[in-house]
Amino acid sequence: MQPRIHFLILSIMILTTTVCNAQVGVVTNNLTLNDRVENFITNSNCDENELNELVRMIQKEGDLLQGLRVMNVAVKRFPDSYYAHYMRGFYNRNLENFEEAISDFSKAISIEPRYAGAYNDRGECYQALNQVAEANADFNSAIMESENLLNAGLQYEGIEFAKPFALVGLGRIKEVREWIKNYTGDDYYDVACLYSKIRDRANTLMYIKKALENDYSNIDFIKADNCMKWIADSEEFVNLINQYK
Repeated sequence: MQPRIHFLILSIMILTTTVCNAQVGVVTNNLTLNDRVENFITNSNCDENELNELVRMIQKEGDLLQGLRVMNVAVKRFPDSYYAHYMRGFYNRNLENFEEAISDFSKAISIEPRYAGAYNDRGECYQALNQVAEANADFNSAIMESENLLNAGLQYEGIEFAKPFALVGLGRIKEVREWIKNYTGDDYYDVACLYSKIRDRANTLMYIKKALENDYSNIDFIKADNCMKWIADSEEFVNLINQYK
């Protein structure tokens, strides 16, 4: 929803220093992204901590194809990880491989049925394929699951954004604007994505600027993010991004 990532949800702690292969002493935290991807793909000793660190690097560089390569391996190496299946869906969705993404999100949901973000992202894929009933069912499920988690005092990172993204999908734009009005957090890029999805150009650009001014560093991902596709070629967007490159 992404995180992803606008609305990227990480339930596993990210470690910033990882030794991927203790047997041969390959320390991966100083490698380039390409080297690290190849190391992960070829080295079966790489664990989910290394996967999380790779995702963080991929998001920073906005390399969706590399992300998909990694997740194609990850879902085989960690078949019971809802996160691996979700992230493959995330990259497939951003690459507009909607049917593949639906399959990935469905697997993630089967492993973790409370994961509201996966319902939202699957709903967006159904919407892109004009499967309106399925999309609306998923958006309603996202609202229900997120409210259940919040009422129970349980948290995924970014869970509070599940409802407004679902409201966007359901076309309840007035409620989205009201939610943003009452939002007091500092996840400015997620707010920018909400405004982008309702085609509010001025507020989209304003909140991208706020995100960048507050140390949001995934500039290349902003350019690649599917939710910014409609505005990414505009002069205002390009000039804004170039200010922070």
